[in-house]
Amino acid sequence: MKLARIFRNDPFWNAQIEQVYVKRNGDFVMVPRVGDHLILLGPPERVEEKLRNLRALYKQGLSPREWNNYQVINLKFKGQVLCSKKRNI
Repeated sequence: MKLARIFRNDPFWNAQIEQVYVKRNGDFVMVPRVGDHLILLGPPERVEEKLRNLRALYKQGLSPREWNNYQVINLKFKGQVLCSKKRNI
């Protein structure tokens, strides 16, 4: 519910994220509106920190032409944003 409130109340996330689903192990996976990648949020802990790191990646990290090089953006680990070319979540 907290994640849904964040997305609803923040115009940036409301425009970016299309779907969120929960894996059997409890990890959250987000599907963005643009791009062919998935975002592995992991467990719903430190959500604000994870989204802050993802926003920084979107705004300052990869150029638009680089987005299609990656299949998964992994936010699961503290202080890290990992981009993978394989859809292995």
